[in-house]
Amino acid sequence: MPPTRPERGTCIADEGSPMELRPETTPEARPDSRGVEILARSLFRQMRHQGYSPEQIITLSSALLELVRDDLAHSLPAQ
Repeated sequence: MPPTRPERGTCIADEGSPMELRPETTPEARPDSRGVEILARSLFRQMRHQGYSPEQIITLSSALLELVRDDLAHSLPAQ
């Protein structure tokens, strides 16, 4: 029997347990810092397992930071 896929909106965390991902729309929807750390560790492990080099992971991290910076710049009121 093939493995079941997680429901949409979930991410597989350590040990294969689902970790719910919710968009940041309210203070209650923000993930706690432990959840973010688990997600980061899981993503890192998956990328290394799939053969990504540390340099490639750093490049991805830099690209994510640029996207966040751009998103913040567009969401701040003009000064």
